[in-house]
Amino acid sequence: MDGAALESPAAAQGPRDGRVGVSLEPLLAAMRQVESGGNDRAVGDGGRSIGPYQIQLPYWLDGGGGAGRYRLDALHADRCTPIILGYWRRYCPRALAGGDLQTLARTHNGGPKWNTTPKRRAATAVYWRKVRAAMAAGAEEPGTRNREPGNAEAAR
Repeated sequence: MDGAALESPAAAQGPRDGRVGVSLEPLLAAMRQVESGGNDRAVGDGGRSIGPYQIQLPYWLDGGGGAGRYRLDALHADRCTPIILGYWRRYCPRALAGGDLQTLARTHNGGPKWNTTPKRRAATAVYWRKVRAAMAAGAEEPGTRNREPGNAEAAR
């Protein structure tokens, strides 16, 4: 994957409007660690969420993926990245452009309406704390098992 593709547009363009761009690689690595413990074959939510990022079919479609390859491609982190970026471009383009990692993570976890109810805000706040901790711990190596999976049951 091209490194430029994993930067917020602000990172690629440099500071703009007082915002400093950031690489999305640490965020994606931390999300992968929290979601699946780095297990590309993880299955959660009763089989509805699959792969390293625990993506469900509606998310996959909203991010620009095709239904026919979902069950295959969602099991590969490199194939999930463009879908996640597409999802963020669709539902939180300002956060993506500005490198707002918290909004990106919370949108991934709670969907585009994560901020509409106290229950959703609370749930995604817990998720964000886990992702932030994984980033601080250096989750750059998604295959490491230094954290418990956040939303997935390891596939057996």
